[in-house]
Amino acid sequence: MSIEKSKALAFVNELITNGNIKAVIDRLYPLAQVAEAHTYVDRGHKRGNVVIDLDAEDIGASKDALRGSTSTLEAGEQSVHAS
Repeated sequence: MSIEKSKALAFVNELITNGNIKAVIDRLYPLAQVAEAHTYVDRGHKRGNVVIDLDAEDIGASKDALRGSTSTLEAGEQSVHAS
């Protein structure tokens, strides 16, 4: 890796570590609902990342996986603020 890339990576890492950059999770889907996730993305209205939870069997388990996060997520048509 070049020195410039290493410096850029270190800078981005510092921003993330300090909380200056946060991931925005728009919606979270279990793997069983991957088709619905693609449909949502294809509509072009997403405001952040759409996450597919490979371990969860249902959306409730997916939401539980993000508890303690400061990100906002929506599950299907439900809006949930993780605490």
